[in-house]
Amino acid sequence: MLNYRKLVLLVLLIILLGSGCGNDELVLMTYNIRAGRGLDGNQHLDEIAAVIRRTGAAIVALQEVDSMTVRSGKIDQARALAQKLGMQAIFAANIDFDGGRYGTAILCKGQILTSDHSLLPNAAGLEQRGVQRLYLVLGRDTLAIFNTHLEYASDSLRYVQAEAVRSLVARENYPTILMGDFNDTPASRPVSLFRQDFYSSQDITGDSGFTFPASAPARTIDFIFLRRDAGLEFKSARIPQSQASDHLPVIGIVQLN
Repeated sequence: MLNYRKLVLLVLLIILLGSGCGNDELVLMTYNIRAGRGLDGNQHLDEIAAVIRRTGAAIVALQEVDSMTVRSGKIDQARALAQKLGMQAIFAANIDFDGGRYGTAILCKGQILTSDHSLLPNAAGLEQRGVQRLYLVLGRDTLAIFNTHLEYASDSLRYVQAEAVRSLVARENYPTILMGDFNDTPASRPVSLFRQDFYSSQDITGDSGFTFPASAPARTIDFIFLRRDAGLEFKSARIPQSQASDHLPVIGIVQLN
C-alpha cells in the first residue's frame, strides 16, 4: 500500500511539473473585423467565429467592433462572438455610432482580473481612438493584454498615439502582450517605437506577413508584440487567409517561459 501511494504521488508530481509555465504554449490572434463586414459588404460574423475557432486562440484582440449599431443589426458583436466560441468578451467603446457604440474588444479564456480603457490623443475632425487593457490569469501566469487601433489619416497623430500607448505599456510589471491594427508598416516611426522593446510577429512572418487589404495583401499593418523582458517568445506566427473582413488576422504561437 505504501509503495502504491508513493507511485500515485510521483505521478501527480510529474503532471504538475509538466503543466508548469515552462512548457506552456499560448495562441494569440489580432483581427480587424470591419464590424463583421466581409469583402462582399455583407455580415460574416459566423465566418469570423470559424476563423478564430480553427486557430484555437486563447486571447483574441479585435478592432472595428460594433455594439448595438443599426448597420450591424443591433447586435453586440463581441458578446455574440464570445458565445459562439465559448469565450469571455470585454468590449471598449471609442465612439458612439449609428445608434450604438464602436471600438475594440478582447475575447479570452482564463480568469479576468480587471480591465480598463484609455482614450488616445486626438485631433479635430478625426475618429477617436483608444487602447484597451486587460489583466488575465492563464494557469500560473498573469498577463497584461493591450489592444489598440491607431489613426490612419494623420501620420503625426499616429506617432503621438503610439507614444501614448508605449508609455502606458512601459509601466507594466506583468508579462505584456500588445496587439492591434497600427495602420502603419514595420519600418514606420510609430511601429519602430514598439520594435525597440518588443518582439514582433512580423519578425517571424517576414515578407509573407502582409495583412491588408485582404483581397490582395500588400502591407503589414496588424501586429502582435511581446515585450522582450517578459519571458515570452514566439514559436511561430502566420497569416490565415479569409474574406470575412478587409484585413487578414495575425496568429502568434507563444512560449511562456
